[in-house]
Amino acid sequence: MKVRGAPTVVLFFLDATPGDVMDALDEVAEHFQISNADPVEWFFPDNEHWRTVAQFDEKIFDSYTGDEKKLIEAEIGTAPSASIRVTLNGRVIADACDAAKTLALHLLGMFDGIAYDRFAADPFWKFRQIRGGKGKIGFLDCYRPKE
Repeated sequence: MKVRGAPTVVLFFLDATPGDVMDALDEVAEHFQISNADPVEWFFPDNEHWRTVAQFDEKIFDSYTGDEKKLIEAEIGTAPSASIRVTLNGRVIADACDAAKTLALHLLGMFDGIAYDRFAADPFWKFRQIRGGKGKIGFLDCYRPKE
């Protein structure tokens, strides 16, 4: 499967409200919103030097196929209580992968949940796996440039 557009990972949370996740994002990222009609986006580490942008996406779970939904529910035990889409800055992809890992560890360290990278060979990542890797595979390694 070929990745279209910027690489994206989705964080699905169990028993965390969107307000809880917003507060956690506000601790480490700068939020930006042009008007009240626009969604709020959190730039990490900051707006000027951003490597990732996080945005709540209430409809993303519904956009998945039935099989994907079942797999996600099986991983977290139920339908997610909140989800955010984390988009990586493709212009600085190696730094963006590191930033996304840091952000995922921050949020998944506070709230139960998973990171889902639908284009990875092994798409589900829990906190300990992001921190330590899965064998020789690291979180978001499939997007890093090969040296």
